[in-house]
Amino acid sequence: MTLLEELNTVLKTDERLVSDNKLLKNIIVELALKLDKELIKLLLSKEKIREHFFIDVNEVLVFDREKFMKFIDNKGFLPDSYTTFKNKIGLTTSGRFISKNNKVVLSWPYKDCVLEGGQEKEDEKRKEIFYNKTLAPDEIDRLLAPKVFTSFKRINAQGEHNVTEIKSTDNLIIRGNNLLALHSIKKKYSGQIKLVYIDPPYNIGTGTFLYNDKFNHSTWLTFMKNRLEVAWILLRNDGSIFISIDHNELGHLKVLMDEIFGVENLKNIVTVQRSAISGPKVINPGLVNVSEFILIYSKSKDWDYNRIFRERKYDTRYNKFILNIEEDYEKWVFCSVLDAFSKQINIPKSQLKKKLGIEYNDKVLNFVIDHVDRIIRFALLDENSISKGASKIKNKSLRNPDKMFLYKREKYEDYFIKNGQVVLFYKNRVMEIDDKITPFESVSNIWFDVLPNDLAKEGGVTFRKGKKPEKLIKRILDLSTNEKDIVLDFFIGSGTTCAVAHKMNRQYLGFEQIDYGKNDVTVRLNNVIKNKDSSGITKTSKWRGGGQYVYCELKKLNEVFIEKIRDAMTDETLLKIWEGAKENSFLSYRVVEELFDDNIDDFKKLSLKEKKRILLECFELNKLYVNYSEIEDDQYGVSESDVRLNKIFYGDL
Repeated sequence: MTLLEELNTVLKTDERLVSDNKLLKNIIVELALKLDKELIKLLLSKEKIREHFFIDVNEVLVFDREKFMKFIDNKGFLPDSYTTFKNKIGLTTSGRFISKNNKVVLSWPYKDCVLEGGQEKEDEKRKEIFYNKTLAPDEIDRLLAPKVFTSFKRINAQGEHNVTEIKSTDNLIIRGNNLLALHSIKKKYSGQIKLVYIDPPYNIGTGTFLYNDKFNHSTWLTFMKNRLEVAWILLRNDGSIFISIDHNELGHLKVLMDEIFGVENLKNIVTVQRSAISGPKVINPGLVNVSEFILIYSKSKDWDYNRIFRERKYDTRYNKFILNIEEDYEKWVFCSVLDAFSKQINIPKSQLKKKLGIEYNDKVLNFVIDHVDRIIRFALLDENSISKGASKIKNKSLRNPDKMFLYKREKYEDYFIKNGQVVLFYKNRVMEIDDKITPFESVSNIWFDVLPNDLAKEGGVTFRKGKKPEKLIKRILDLSTNEKDIVLDFFIGSGTTCAVAHKMNRQYLGFEQIDYGKNDVTVRLNNVIKNKDSSGITKTSKWRGGGQYVYCELKKLNEVFIEKIRDAMTDETLLKIWEGAKENSFLSYRVVEELFDDNIDDFKKLSLKEKKRILLECFELNKLYVNYSEIEDDQYGVSESDVRLNKIFYGDL
């Protein structure tokens, strides 16, 4: 057995390295870069492989990673029809694929790269697009240059309208790749965003999430790093970023955020209850997973938060009722809260629970809320925390335990003191939350109260996975923003962030690549504006409709062909796309069209999936959209009105 054959056989025993019974070169290279223990053990298991790729240094075997990677990259390795065709049409350079020609690896593979990435439909298996800064800085500059916006429309309660101007206060929805959209707004909104909230792909690998949620750790980190670096630039000095994530990438994300935002700017890690302990999950062995997390970072030490509160249960320590509150305090008469409640509803105290049944707690709480100025408890006065005057009154009350004393305070509520104890009124323990008076407490870093009963119906749009409750987003906005502040979400999905921001009078910017049809963010926002959405925080925010937003798209260039290739169902369609692409697109400089056509018979022998992969690699992928610098080039067909609006947006008019 040759070295090639033995290596093929051994590597195929690791299921991580195989798909459709074919070895995955990119995965093998990545694991070699990381010195993956399982891969090393596998290579050491065969004598011929061990002798070829390991060096004996003082009886210690050292893995020759460079030699192994050169061998893997060699066009002789895995010489299948797909690879052979790539070689024939020029998609290699010096025998090594450009996408793997990484010179420096700092902390993880591809850290020095830009990952264009993309949100995908559920049934697609997109191979993400890497751009290496070290090898092609000019390609990176072109990729991340500001793009042309098109398909402008302004939407309000009366419908859609042509856009004649773009105001600095406009809400904005951009359709297109979020990395490119971020770089397109970078100059205009630099240092102006008060809050970035994102709910990115969780990298769980299940394939059920509508985003591309099947990254491995290194590509996911690169994907996130590229976007978070721009988010940092966009934030105000007193701004903050909140990121929803689950346990799969929490640790990786925290280290990445420490690097970009600074470990000193970590403000909190919130635990959120995302589901009830019910359904199939409860029969699984081990602990039931019902939590996810929110990482909170500020841009600088200038950040401050709004103090917020949530409902809590009735504090039964407040168990005294003042029967004659209208009389002078020295004549006050007390009874228990339950005695007063029993008397009001004319049910003996001993029979309250039996007569009221499941309504007992709610009835008692309603009674308490209706009489908060009469309900009290007695609390000990701490001698170390009160003034000398209050201490004198306290001592005086101890000598006259049946008498109520008053101690007046200039800047605070007066003290009522009896038998050394101060009277605390329950009226100071209730407030209006979500449009009702309720007992309250400060919000902690465990949020168990943001999961609504009707999440699936919120906003009138349906997402099988990943949809966030409006109550959750409201809490985040309450904590970190005020009215008119700008909120950015570049993974808007079902549109919860934008819908909540709209109802709460915050300006918002939202980016989305996928059009979800009847479940799209535009459908949800249109319902909000027309007051057709009664779900979520509509009632508690007293929303009555109104407002507007501007919709636009990144103007597609090669992206048009990329989408056609992904949607193609037949070989004939792909061949037609190739013919059209030669005349109307920007093919990669590495592709020789004549060689492609000369070897068309080999191309036809490939599977439909392989044909798509070949064609996708034939395009200049840093020319997916039209750059703003080329907006007046006639070949791109940008209308006069779009030219004018883009110049207004970019400050050139």
